[in-house]
Amino acid sequence: MKKLLLLALCGIFLFGVSKAFADDLRIDWTNDKTYMISVDKISASLSKDKQEEFSQAVDIIAAHVQGITKGRNDVEWRENFTKKLKTYMDGKTADQIIAQAKQFQAEKDKK
Repeated sequence: MKKLLLLALCGIFLFGVSKAFADDLRIDWTNDKTYMISVDKISASLSKDKQEEFSQAVDIIAAHVQGITKGRNDVEWRENFTKKLKTYMDGKTADQIIAQAKQFQAEKDKK
């Protein structure tokens, strides 16, 4: 009986640790490769519904940044776009990305 209780407690502990770890995953935009790896890890840690919400949030943020980015030519525009997108996403959790996207969407809906 004690072994069963100990096993159940270990399972609960491991679930809690893995959940806390998943909640703390952040986008790492040190370079393009770390960005893609971190987005994949975050997405893999989420439920299917949350994955869809996260993916849509990334798209909303990218669209917002696209609308406010300026540049004299294509190369400059792309560089400015990447820099601005990075400021909105680097170091953020999935929940923070989703919250930012909701804010942008609310601002857009007001117009």
